Amino acid sequence: MATGVSGIRSLYATFLGFVIGSVGGVIGGIWLGISPFFSRLLNPYIWAFNALPKVALDHVIDARAASGGA
Repeated sequence: MATGVSGIRSLYATFLGFVIGSVGGVIGGIWLGISPFFSRLLNPYIWAFNALPKVALDHVIDARAASGGA
């Protein structure tokens, strides 16, 4: 378990990522709900990404983290 300064940094990064993702998701959802054009344009990509097994994305995330591109 992380303690001290590294623990606080980890919690801060986690919280900041959650807030940014939540705000972005709400804004994107409202935008897709208001705009029929962008909804029709992006819905096939959203459905395709949602159909991917999340376990398959594990290797992509691991590769980015290992290369330092987190």
